[in-house]
Amino acid sequence: MLRSQKHLRIALFVMSGLGLASLSALPAHGDSSETLAKPRCQPTSGGFTCVYASKNPAPSAYKYYTGQISGGMPNGQGVLVYQNDDRYEGQVRNGVPNGRGMFLFANNDRYEGDMRNGIPNGRGIFTFVNGSRYTGEVREGHPHGKGTFVFNNGDIYAGEFYLGQAKGSGSVSLKNGTRCQGTFLTVPCLGKAVARFALGRLSKAIVESFATVSPTAEAHSPL
Repeated sequence: MLRSQKHLRIALFVMSGLGLASLSALPAHGDSSETLAKPRCQPTSGGFTCVYASKNPAPSAYKYYTGQISGGMPNGQGVLVYQNDDRYEGQVRNGVPNGRGMFLFANNDRYEGDMRNGIPNGRGIFTFVNGSRYTGEVREGHPHGKGTFVFNNGDIYAGEFYLGQAKGSGSVSLKNGTRCQGTFLTVPCLGKAVARFALGRLSKAIVESFATVSPTAEAHSPL
């Protein structure tokens, strides 16, 4: 097998361009249980329908809720519709998404998994309208911990994330058979890795950014 130490230029795919930017708005989507005003609730077949004030003196991020209530607040299973037409379906506690549920953004991005105080926390799956997909650990609405991001072109990053960015140990696998494994340090995924190309050539690499690996002509040449 041919071995050489080369520089690889890996074209940058900024995750925010793939949909992760929408996740940064999540904390603003919901009210906390401490500040949330009680909605006006009326019984309907199979549960209750609750309407929230959208103007002062009691503005709310929510339009309405349908489902189970307790103590005049949404509690149990239900559906929350936001003022911006985002939609949450799942477990609710004290008027806020808590537990397991599905969050459908107005642009058709989707999150399915654990929620805590109105924000994705725990484990879940983000599916973006462009076909990209993240599966793994989540913190404060961002991929955080260990997970896998599948790009809409078939490329894959699997490894550690820090607040929405690939950071730590991980690997990039491209649909052309190239695979790089190493440590990613900072945005945009600067790090050191070992790359195995589709034809079996192995090369140490300085990773400048990631997703489409373009080895130099030098990397194809024997020592």
